[in-house]
Amino acid sequence: MPYAVLDGNVYRVLARIFGIDIPTNTPQAQKWFSALAQELLDPDNPAGHNQAMMDFGAICCTPSQPQCTLCPFQHHCRARLQDKVAILPVKQKGALRKKRTFHYLILHHSGQVYVRKRSEKDIWKGLWEFPCTETPISEVLLSAAMAKVSGPFRQLLTHQEITAFFYEMEFPDAIPQEITESGLLTGCQTMPFVELKKNIAFPKVIDCFFQSKALTLK
Repeated sequence: MPYAVLDGNVYRVLARIFGIDIPTNTPQAQKWFSALAQELLDPDNPAGHNQAMMDFGAICCTPSQPQCTLCPFQHHCRARLQDKVAILPVKQKGALRKKRTFHYLILHHSGQVYVRKRSEKDIWKGLWEFPCTETPISEVLLSAAMAKVSGPFRQLLTHQEITAFFYEMEFPDAIPQEITESGLLTGCQTMPFVELKKNIAFPKVIDCFFQSKALTLK
């Protein structure tokens, strides 16, 4: 079953268009916005829909100086009609963000890379990512694989501050036992490297990595 993306951009778009003033950094908002985003999801093209929602929030319905006069929803947007664009979405003051560091492994093998679709019940559910751990990668593995390291890249979520590092490793023969037995590849599948950005959507922090053109292995 496809799932709707719910990041900061999507929260903002939905809050403004539908005039929702529930603080987005509360459990009630997570439930409310998730249900609304899921109801609006295009079942025939969920990846394209999710990407469009995130892009719309990043390009048109921006936090400050949104392009309201160019917005295709301007005649239906409750925030614009009620002069609430500047105050929506609402955030509850005093919410603390948990700081987390993600270490993503970009494992190249025979022209393929390992990726997995997130199934966890969070705002990244349904998006794709590389094998990931919050434990620093061992120096032994980095040395053996001659890893290329990129980062840090950061993304602010409602309750979390994400810092991400990316480790590119190329294995002509086989993925090392240290990785296969670590559980990092659980739920992963291989995909041609050149197909990564064509048909699947990634969290913003991974998109930032792609946009930085930090990739060194092809």
